Order: sequence, then C-alpha cells, then structure tokens
Amino acid sequence: MIRGADDFVAFTRKSLGDRATAHQVHAPEIELTSATTARGTMGARGCGPVGAGVNLRGYGHYHETYEKIDGQWRITSSKLTRLREDIFNVFFSVYVSDRIKKAIGWAARRLVR
Repeated sequence: MIRGADDFVAFTRKSLGDRATAHQVHAPEIELTSATTARGTMGARGCGPVGAGVNLRGYGHYHETYEKIDGQWRITSSKLTRLREDIFNVFFSVYVSDRIKKAIGWAARRLVR
C-alpha cells in the first residue's frame, strides 16, 4: 500500500521510468468518517507499455483514505485493486486471467533459478 504523495511519486517513477501512460479515475464515492478524515473508492482505467510493442490495459478501483491537515485534505493511503488486465498491440489483445498470471509467475521463477 502506498502511503502519502511522496511514496506515490517514488513508486511511479521507479515503476514507469520515462514511459508514457494514460490513467483515468472515475466516479469517486467519498465518505466523511469524521471532521478531519474520509475514505473513498473510485473506478480506474490505465494503459501503458510493458515491453517493445506490447501494452497493458487495466481496470479496477482505487481505495483511499484522506486526512485534513492544516486545513487541506491529503491522501494518506491509496491501494489499487485490479478487476481485469489485457495485454495488447496492433495485432492482438489477450485477457490476462489469474490462471495466466500464475503460469507466467511460475515460468519466470523457473527461468531465474
């Protein structure tokens, strides 16, 4: 889980480098839990490169907590859960199911040994 804006920026820079991505967040549902805290959930869709000529498109939700500090609302935690991921390029599109993810992980671990 990412905590705070500094963690988010560091994680994003490390993960993406200089690759261009598109990321959209939709329909936030925010609940005030006190005068200075809140939690929210919103739909997310993102797209970006994962290798030469291959892209990943993902769908899911952000689950966040917020705190009002010095009169300004801040994100205090953010977690992305994925509902679906597709690997694609101009020639094909493949849904990446949990079964495929497990198989790729197994193969990657075998290759690293």
